[in-house]
Amino acid sequence: MRDLSDLRSDQQSCVDELYANDRVYAVMRMGGGKTATCLTAISELLADGHRRRALVIAPPLVAATVWPNEPAKWTHLQHLTVEALTGGPAARLRRLKESTADVLTVSEGVLGWLSEVLPKDHPSLDILVYDEPKLKDPRGVIGKTLLKIAPQAKSIWLFSGTPRPNGYADLFMPARLLKPGLWGDDFVAWRRRNFMPMDFHGYVWKVHDFRARQLDRDVETFMVRAAEPEDARHGTLTSGVEQDFEFDLPDEVARQYRKMERDLLISIVGEQDPSDPAVIAALTQAVASSKLAQIAQGFVYDQPDEDGAKTAHYLHDAKLDILRYQLDAIGAETSVICYGFLEDLSRIETLLAKAGRSYGVLGAGQSLKQKMRSVEQWNEGRLDNLILHPASASHGVELQFGGRRMLWYCPPWSAEQYDQTIKRLDRPGQTRQVYSHQIIARGTVDIVKRNRVEFKMNDQDAFKEMLKTL
Repeated sequence: MRDLSDLRSDQQSCVDELYANDRVYAVMRMGGGKTATCLTAISELLADGHRRRALVIAPPLVAATVWPNEPAKWTHLQHLTVEALTGGPAARLRRLKESTADVLTVSEGVLGWLSEVLPKDHPSLDILVYDEPKLKDPRGVIGKTLLKIAPQAKSIWLFSGTPRPNGYADLFMPARLLKPGLWGDDFVAWRRRNFMPMDFHGYVWKVHDFRARQLDRDVETFMVRAAEPEDARHGTLTSGVEQDFEFDLPDEVARQYRKMERDLLISIVGEQDPSDPAVIAALTQAVASSKLAQIAQGFVYDQPDEDGAKTAHYLHDAKLDILRYQLDAIGAETSVICYGFLEDLSRIETLLAKAGRSYGVLGAGQSLKQKMRSVEQWNEGRLDNLILHPASASHGVELQFGGRRMLWYCPPWSAEQYDQTIKRLDRPGQTRQVYSHQIIARGTVDIVKRNRVEFKMNDQDAFKEMLKTL
């Protein structure tokens, strides 16, 4: 367990800024510890009597798991109570009225509901926090809803991993929230003053050179950048539990997981015909381990048919939601995404395609020519993401010129494979700090995998460590 002294200098500097300022747009890189930073600032303001409680708005899974579980990792936050407003409208309203938690968290998906039921003088409005705000659209529903709540909040903090990924226009709504009157309320008029159209239809706008400097000065009045410390070790790896993203399986899926763990047999309601459930059996412990890993990923394979084809039964999207959150957090920064199963690959490709992100693949079904082309495009900076299977890229492949972040959608079992895959980024020629982030389902074989690869444990010790998380 870590304590206050374990906060890095950039984190402590951000805590000071939050403590001293009521309106802040805090930019912290992914893995920069924004949750601990924010909760530390909240704790100090509450302890000194300046604020009563706080309300955190975040993506659904992050609000339900990441924020409530953070205080347990820090000795100086042990006293802080964080409760998620989950469930249906009635359950959420009951918690909102009855909870005495220091911090309430709520999904951005129910922000409209919250704006209707939240009392004007609710103590949680003393500090309003939005984690990875979706405010790029100056006419978006979320922004308009927040504008209804903002006047009641004593402090408003926005946390993001990217200051302005697509230009100044992305900051128009944050500016309205944090600095009313700075740029006005009319986006069209503001854009005409500061930008010029680059096409006849007005789809693309470029900031006037003589206005960019003033806009930068405006942004500095509400934005705080918690940059990497100057003594950051460039070209070296930062990984470990504090860099990972943990979540809890949905209740029903967790029950299925425990049943497979106990009975080596589960029944999945048929997607096409609910009256004809699919029976998934594991005849050996080795097969069971694979099935448990699949459940943690969000699906489970049926028994192969006569042609050897396997059907994947959908269970949850929790990992996909976390991956989406990670990609939002790093913005335009490139990243390698590691997968384990073919179903993982399919889901990741669908997510990236919907997000309009370019990607290459090093893995199943790719010819040597295709793989070489993907590596070349990645190192030349022409891909937003590179999806790879560790078995296809753990030796000999050089990826250090295309990025410095590795996102493990499916943690590997092999410590050697993990180390070798990381070395594709953390190698001579890499000029920046390298980060490894694993997406971990608590209380599952994901914990065993991480214990094996991060702490070099044997199977028995790794399972013992997992039991401590249950």
